Parts: sequence; structure tokens; C-alpha cells
Amino acid sequence: MSPEVVYVQAPAKKSGWRTFWLTLTVFFLICGVCGVLPIALLLLTDSSGNITEKGADGVTYTYVMGNKESENKILAVYIDQPILTSSQDYSDDIVSSLLVGQYVFGYRIKDQLMETASDSTIKGIVFFINSPGGTVVGSRAIAEGISYYREHTKKPVYAYVEDMAASGAYWAAAATDKIYAEQGSLTGSIGVLMGPFEYYDKLVTLGGVGTENGISISYITGGKYKDLGNPTKKISEEELAVLQKGIDNEYTVFIDHVAKNRKISTTSIRDEVRALIYGAAEAKRLGLIDVIGSREEVLADISNVAGVSSDYKVVKIGTHTSLFGGFFASFNKKTTQTATAPARVCALCEKYLYLFGNPLDY
Repeated sequence: MSPEVVYVQAPAKKSGWRTFWLTLTVFFLICGVCGVLPIALLLLTDSSGNITEKGADGVTYTYVMGNKESENKILAVYIDQPILTSSQDYSDDIVSSLLVGQYVFGYRIKDQLMETASDSTIKGIVFFINSPGGTVVGSRAIAEGISYYREHTKKPVYAYVEDMAASGAYWAAAATDKIYAEQGSLTGSIGVLMGPFEYYDKLVTLGGVGTENGISISYITGGKYKDLGNPTKKISEEELAVLQKGIDNEYTVFIDHVAKNRKISTTSIRDEVRALIYGAAEAKRLGLIDVIGSREEVLADISNVAGVSSDYKVVKIGTHTSLFGGFFASFNKKTTQTATAPARVCALCEKYLYLFGNPLDY
């Protein structure tokens, strides 16, 4: 029997200018409804007044806080969103760039850490963390960057858990010299996740379209189990076993990483810590963090260890980009492309993840 094939008509190609004006109209409508149009107009200009400077390595730094005149820098690195591996994992659609949540990219942070390792004016690094984790590869990339920086500079690198350092975010934190956590924060979730793999039992409708005898979807494949993930085929026991083996291997790697860096036995991690997430007091008891403290205490500690006392300024990599500038940069990039891939429905789905929660939520 010939395989049944479903043809889907490609959406009509829209002009760049039409997308531009549509997005601009939606943006101002939202601002108007919320009563924040004057504020929105202000955000369209880069009037933040942030002080920027070029480092010896050519990297641009933006002032955050501290003594503006100091030559000593404490670099702030923010892991404040779910972690993806690289920016190619995320659609650069203009509407998505404006209206949906962002991510941090593991390889981008790794590259930044390697670039700044040669800057003698940076005396230490603090990672400000509020993230549920993300991809295994992206999380490891951050940890690799931390290890590279520590090995090549011998300078202190601290982690500060603001609200959450879960799973892949904790993988990164564990690679630092010392972990502070704010009272009320959550730390842990040492585990691995993959999925979801959906299965549509007796599929009748798809995408709001129905037929008298249902809708049939067929895949033509080469290689046994190549159609793993096909939502119309229930996952087999053998497929589950193979996936579970991969998950178990990644879990062992995670445990070994935490055990080595935090000086906790692998048995304790498996049997006592497990993959749960903990408040600050319990996280400290279990050895997941070192100190329950504030942002000011973290900075005071690392500046003393770095030998600069209160003579420092906190900086971050990059410059402030206005919403207006980012909007047009995204638009210009869009219009120079002949074609773009469709926006991803779930950037974290069906990958090995160090993640707390449901991939569909991010």
C-alpha cells in the first residue's frame, strides 16, 4: 500500500514592511491600553546614561554600581533566564524578539569568560543567578567557561542565587569558588529531563481541522525507530529503555560534577539530596551552598579576597540597547534575509535538559 501523505500549504510570504508596521501598531496599542505610552516612548531612546568603557581586551563594559572612578572591576554575569546552548536555538522573528521571553546562551557566556580572562582590570566575577536551568550542553558550556577563567587567572569567581539556581543553573554555580544564596531562594534540582514525547491516541482532529474518517499522518523513514517522537505512534519499551540509558548516563555525570566541586559524596547526592529543590537553610545544610547572604555581602567578600577592599566598580559586558534600537536592528536583519525558519514552538523540548519544571513553560 502506498504511504499516505498529507500536504500542507505553505503560508503566503509577507513583506518586511507589512510585518514592521503591524508589529509597531500592536506595540503602541499594548502600550496605550496599559496606560504607559509616555514611558514606552521614553524607552525608545537610549537615554539611560550608563557609563561604558573598552577593556584592554577590546570588550565593552557597562557600569552597574560601585566606585565609578575605580580601575578595579568586579564583573557581573547574569544567568537570569532559561539556558539554551547558542542563539541559533532561538527564532529571531521580529515579533518574538519584542514580545516573548528571552534566554541566556551557554556558549555566549563561555566565549565572554574566555575573552575577559586576559583583562587584568577585572579582579573577580560574580554570577547573579535566577534560572530554572536549561539544556545540558548550554549549562556545561558556562561551567567550562568558569573553569577556564579560574584556571587561567587564579581570580575568585562567586555565584549568588537571587531567587533560583535550579538544575543547569546549579551546574554552573557548582563550578564557582563559593556560592551565596539569598534568604528565600531555591537551590538544587540535580537531575536530568527529556521530553515531552506526545502521543495522540486515535487522532481525530489536528489544528482545528476535522474529517469524517479522521486524519492520518504517515512518516517515511530509514532506520529502525527513526520515527521516535511521532505523536501518532506510541513510544515502545525498547525506545524508552534507550532514552532512559542516556538520561541515566547524564545524571551520573551531573552527580559527579557536583560531588567533585562541592565535596559531597555521590551517595549523599543520590539518596539524600536527590533531584529536589531546597530553601536556603536546607541547601546550606546539604552542602549545596556556602553562605546565606545578600548581594552586598557577596560583593564585600569577593572584593576582599581579590585584594581591592571597597575600591571597585561592578560592570557587565556589553552596552545598553534601547528598545527602539533593538526593534530596528531586528527588523533590518529580518528584511535582509530571503527566508527564515519557522519560530520554534518549544525551544527546550526533546533535548537532554538540566531543567526544573516543564519545558513547555519556557
